[in-house]
Amino acid sequence: MIYSLFLTYQGLITENVNIVIIFSIWLVLILLFIGSTTYQFHLLKKPLPEYKFKKVKFRWFIQSKITRVFWFPIHLLQERPLLFIGSKFTSLLLLNIFFSSYLAGGYDERWLFFSITCSAYLNTMIWSEKASFEQKKLSYFLNMPLDIKSKIFNHHLVFLMILIPEFLIILYQSNYNVLSLFSLIAIALASNAGLYALFNLIIDENNFSRVIFFTFFLFFFLILFGIPAVVLILICYLPFMYLFKSPYQI
Repeated sequence: MIYSLFLTYQGLITENVNIVIIFSIWLVLILLFIGSTTYQFHLLKKPLPEYKFKKVKFRWFIQSKITRVFWFPIHLLQERPLLFIGSKFTSLLLLNIFFSSYLAGGYDERWLFFSITCSAYLNTMIWSEKASFEQKKLSYFLNMPLDIKSKIFNHHLVFLMILIPEFLIILYQSNYNVLSLFSLIAIALASNAGLYALFNLIIDENNFSRVIFFTFFLFFFLILFGIPAVVLILICYLPFMYLFKSPYQI
């Protein structure tokens, strides 16, 4: 509309005014308006069809049995791909920023410990989805008691699969010795396991945000005051081990 007015004005101020061109411009504009309006009313007369998102198909698993440890990663990629991609993107971006500032100088090992903790808290929605998936879709297995070793092993396999991007960043960015590198990976694994346990232990969801803030600042001060990595790992694993006090627990 505005562009048509501009062309009309330019055509009228010229010496050789071409009325046919100006008329054609407005005729086309009116026809487009009538056509688009008619089409919109035609669509509104009918109920709009529901749009269904296409799910990711893992065809290579069709002919083979899928062990239980793969159920949640496949569920995450099929049902919540944006959640997984968004969490991993922000987590990897944060780790890159922390590692870059550490390698530039001026920070000690505590800076990297804090980066691992922040990265774990960016994965909280994934662990919330994992807890919900197990409680709602795997409730049948709650009646099948498993030994603690099997449960710990299965959970850690899932943690390792979900945290592969973070582990790759740590291995790529870190020029550490083996012991320090192991500490970073162990803290990453333990902090994510602890957050997952909190989602299962806290019954009232309204209190979960308070617990998240409390634990985050607790770890911030523990790292700030130079608490050893072994102690941090043990603190993270306390709620995770308490989760398995009952054999009827995923």
